[in-house]
Amino acid sequence: MVIVDAHSDYALHVYREHLKGSKNVLKEQHLPFLRKGGVNIEVLTVGGDFELFPEFDSQDYNTILKVIDSIKNEISENPDLFYLIKNSKDFENIQKNNRIGYIMALEGSNSIGRNLSLLHNYYNLGVRSIALTHNKKNLLADGCAVKSAKGLTDLGKDYVRELNNLNVNIDLSHISEPSFWDVLDITDKPLVATHSNAKSLCNHPRNLTDDQIRAIAERNGVIGINFFSIFIDNEGRNATVDRLIDHIDHIVEIVGIDHVGLGPDFLNYYIKDLRSLDEQLDDPFGDTLDIGAIFEVIKDVTEFPNLFESIQKRGYSDKEVGKIQGENFVRVYKEILK
Repeated sequence: MVIVDAHSDYALHVYREHLKGSKNVLKEQHLPFLRKGGVNIEVLTVGGDFELFPEFDSQDYNTILKVIDSIKNEISENPDLFYLIKNSKDFENIQKNNRIGYIMALEGSNSIGRNLSLLHNYYNLGVRSIALTHNKKNLLADGCAVKSAKGLTDLGKDYVRELNNLNVNIDLSHISEPSFWDVLDITDKPLVATHSNAKSLCNHPRNLTDDQIRAIAERNGVIGINFFSIFIDNEGRNATVDRLIDHIDHIVEIVGIDHVGLGPDFLNYYIKDLRSLDEQLDDPFGDTLDIGAIFEVIKDVTEFPNLFESIQKRGYSDKEVGKIQGENFVRVYKEILK
């Protein structure tokens, strides 16, 4: 059984714990949750165009290098437990010795600026998945929160071509719709949106239109369902597990079972801090941030078995649930990360 969590920010939590003097954070604080949930592949955001903690700047190149160091050091100190995925052959280790594989990712490209050599440095350090933007505009493209958004800049187009040359996964979550279509014009490789839902069920700028969903599927790509309440339903009280599964149903209905996975964006490892910082959080959408209402129902990866049971009750076969759990994402990542 392969279970992929295609979007998580807890690499930043690991680094933050290191700043406090903690050690073996992956093993001591995260491994028990992953084991209970059966997760064996995690995509870890090591930085991006956003800020979570006041102690450091997640957009700063120097900070991102330190986060990468934190993750790589913990992986190397526990080779019997963890490994770093850098190419398609590494997926052969998914169930070998019961280890957990990590893919390092960037969620926005502000830290690279105009210097594509920095992209090469990230690649050499092991980063294999990159989103061009977070919610706002940067030098490459407009994010999904930009009003009257435009497409890729000339630099953004060069950047996409270089990601193709490096065989790095391009993550389309957070990008504006005009920029989304520009990316598809440049590359013919599979594409993913690691943590985005269906706009026809929840009309939020972060979600994907049916045309976007079809375009990703036509490229043999995958959409990872996001568990955050404001992307599940426009009415917070309706952000339930059933409504979450409605998004899976919708994607399956229009493009088939091979193009949906899981990108929860769990917050359990720092939700107390987020609640205390609620008034300071930068919310470009103007939403009232009920910090993770859905997480009262699916609080972390340990609840995955209950989710999969609920999905099966919708009529999905074991084989179909396996594709949603992670087989779809593994198929795409193996094709991209040559």
